[in-house]
Amino acid sequence: MSKLLQYLDQAVSHDPQTLEQNIMDKNYMAHLVEVQHERGATGGQTFHSLLTASLPSHQEGDDAPRIKSSLEVPQGQGRSRALAQFPIVDPEADLAGILLQLFPLAPDPRWQNSNPRPLALALQQSLGQELAPLRPGGGASPSAKTAAARLLKALAALLNSPHGGALVMAMHHSHVVACPLLRLLWQHQRHAPQDEAFSSLFFKVLMQMLQWLESPGVEDSLLRTQLKSFAVQFSSQHRISDAQAGFLHLADALAFCHNSEVIGSTVRAIVTTLKSSKRWNVEPELVSKVLEGLTKTRSPYLEELLVTLFSVATERTPHFPASGPISVVTSLLLQCRQESCIKKEAENSSVESASGLFIDWLELLDPEVVSSCPDLQQKLLFSRDKGKDSSESEPLLSFRPYLLALLTHQSSWTTLHCCIRTLLCRSQECSFDPTASLDFLWACIHMPRIWQGRDQRIPQ
Repeated sequence: MSKLLQYLDQAVSHDPQTLEQNIMDKNYMAHLVEVQHERGATGGQTFHSLLTASLPSHQEGDDAPRIKSSLEVPQGQGRSRALAQFPIVDPEADLAGILLQLFPLAPDPRWQNSNPRPLALALQQSLGQELAPLRPGGGASPSAKTAAARLLKALAALLNSPHGGALVMAMHHSHVVACPLLRLLWQHQRHAPQDEAFSSLFFKVLMQMLQWLESPGVEDSLLRTQLKSFAVQFSSQHRISDAQAGFLHLADALAFCHNSEVIGSTVRAIVTTLKSSKRWNVEPELVSKVLEGLTKTRSPYLEELLVTLFSVATERTPHFPASGPISVVTSLLLQCRQESCIKKEAENSSVESASGLFIDWLELLDPEVVSSCPDLQQKLLFSRDKGKDSSESEPLLSFRPYLLALLTHQSSWTTLHCCIRTLLCRSQECSFDPTASLDFLWACIHMPRIWQGRDQRIPQ
């Protein structure tokens, strides 16, 4: 019978309207649940609240049920005893259904009389009991089966569902209930920083909720202020973690939230980690994704992160892959080039400023421009966009003539000969921009310095 009542609770959380329409006698069913509680069965509180919410109010006085729901605080008893009766600590408890009961997606007028406070207090008590051993001196280690971990997973699953936005708005309107629960989850991850899975999921949940709360037309609330504070403190707290984790957090912040304060604190944490760490474990694709996100959002922290990232790379050459930073910068320049071909001239200011920063670093890291990643760098210099004439794309690519000048003036004859052979080879899959190709070949033919011992001054 306990399993049946638990299944009925889950059915309420999934589709309460259909379940309610198929119950012919709600008074009888509510009385049946109460009788099963007298016999020792557990569960069914959510189902019982659905039944009693639709009953006439006059029945509650004369026809009081013989056993009260464990969600109600009995007269003359302490709150702790009432909360202890609620089976929230049961591993089988449907926490997603409890969240939907606390924050209904589409509140029904018949549910206006239901008080979510006892349920919220019971859930807070369960989280608080788990939090006590995690505090300094408690001696306990976090577990994936705790109520906090299961509640966070349930919240993340609901946010990733089609009803994620409605749930966040319900929590926004019921911030008196939402803020204490989120603060307990925050305390859990703060006292258990070694639980990387919990911390990462908690930060992702924060970013997803902030994405909805910072939408146009949503007024400010205590929930929004609290989430911003948690995000900033989270970045400061995890400044000692490895660089890979920091870049993952920053990628989530850029994907789900464009708050400058959150992004800034995360960037500063990554900068501190890069300067103090002696090992490089960040994938180039992740670095490119983060830098591309900072470029698109016109973040003022782009230069700070770029300077630290590549300065550390040049100082610790044995620990860093030589072509990693160069391929990252080249990929970003290709991205800037594609965006400049799509956007209008009035929108190119941020792209131009970012591309200038990338070019400076490319010149510093690879003076010959095409010696480290030949295929990718030659694509940057000579490739032509599909469906675009050279006359249309040339004015937008203001950095290409400068890169061609660097190539002809600072490259050795071996590098120049490789580029010439690539351009003159007929079996090429990609098409070259005729203007850039002819300009380079003309410079190779008519510049005397190339033919008069230029190879004697190879860049160091």
